[in-house]
Formats: sequence, C-alpha cells, structure tokens
Amino acid sequence: GAAAAPPPPPPLVAAPPSAPPRTTPTAEELSDLSLACGRLWELDVNRLKPGEDYVIDLQRGTGPYLSGDHAPAPLFSWVHEQMLTGPTWKRFIALLDNYERGTGVAEVVTAAELQEDHAFLGAILRTPCMQYCLKYLRATKKFAGDEKAFEALLFEKWFAMYSRSRGALDSSGFEHVFLGEEKDGKVTGFHNWVHMYLEEKAGRFDYLGYIKPRVRGQRCTAPSEWE
Repeated sequence: GAAAAPPPPPPLVAAPPSAPPRTTPTAEELSDLSLACGRLWELDVNRLKPGEDYVIDLQRGTGPYLSGDHAPAPLFSWVHEQMLTGPTWKRFIALLDNYERGTGVAEVVTAAELQEDHAFLGAILRTPCMQYCLKYLRATKKFAGDEKAFEALLFEKWFAMYSRSRGALDSSGFEHVFLGEEKDGKVTGFHNWVHMYLEEKAGRFDYLGYIKPRVRGQRCTAPSEWE
C-alpha cells in the first residue's frame, strides 16, 4: 500500500521574550556613584564592542610636545557600520552637519535642525541608559520633573547656544564635545570616536599617533586597544 504520510512538523514556538533590563537604581547604587556609573555602562545596549564591532590600530606613541606622524596607517582598521544605523546612532550622525566649526561665527539654527535635535533626544530617552538616569536623578532628589521636562533640561544643557568668541552665539555643549571647534588654527573638543571615524573615512582627519599614558612610578605604559 501507499507509504504513510510523514507526521506534520511541530508548531513553531516563539522564544520567550527576554526580561527587560533593570532600569531602577538599587539602594547600593543610590549611595555609591561608581556603582551607578557601572550600571549605566551595563545598560548601554548600543555600545560597540572592541574587537567585535570595530578594530583600531594605535601604532606608535609619542610625547605630548613632540611633532611628526607616528602613525602612517589609519586609526580605524575596521568598523561594523551596520551597528551605526540604529535609532540613536542614526539620529546622532544626522546632527554632525548642523554646525560651523570656527569660533566667532554665529550659528544659524534652522527649524529642521531643531527637529533633528529633539528627534535625537527622544531616541536616547527611550534607551535603558537614560531611563535609568532619569530614575536615578529623581531618587536622589536632583530632578523632579517628568520625561518631557527632562528632555527640555537636556536640550538646554546640550543644544542651547552660548558665546565662545567675539560675543557671537557660536557654540553649544553638543558641538564642543562631539564635533569640536576651531580657534586660532587649533581644534578643541572633538571627543567622540564615531565622529572621528567618519572624519577619518572622509579624509578630513589624519591620525598621527597617541600620547603615551603615564602611571605613577612608571615612565609610561602601553595603552590597550580595548580600553
């Protein structure tokens, strides 16, 4: 007779959802800032991991007062750019062309740029990091408002313009820290590695080497690409 039909495949069962990360500070974290900072680090789900999502090539180190190019190769050997397409990274990168680099040049903030500022703040406020931060500030009585008030505070601290040179409204906290500014031919700020990577990729940033770190009792130490 005819062969028996094979049994039907078992129904697909969705994997149980993982528990949401804990964003409420513990009593220990409220009393120890270092523990709270450690928890923020753990909650940074958008952080790229060294050796897995990016590889850097430090090359040769130098002293703080020596000149010359000690790094013929780029600083960034490889970056997993797909990681930079998430909601927070995408909105952050959209802000990088909104500023004049030179000090003394008044910034012109358009309605579209303001919308990008608030889109970025809205995206980061949905992350576990910033949910924890808001709860921490409320629990320690440093802030009493709701999420909208917190966004307004962040906007004031990061995006409100102030004068750095010649009385012009030419700077903001966000611009200085994440993009950098140029004054008298020198760059100040520019502390964000993603912007540095994008500038190097575009040929506008030349990595010359690193300044050797010092440790008490030692002349210098070798830095780690993992730090």
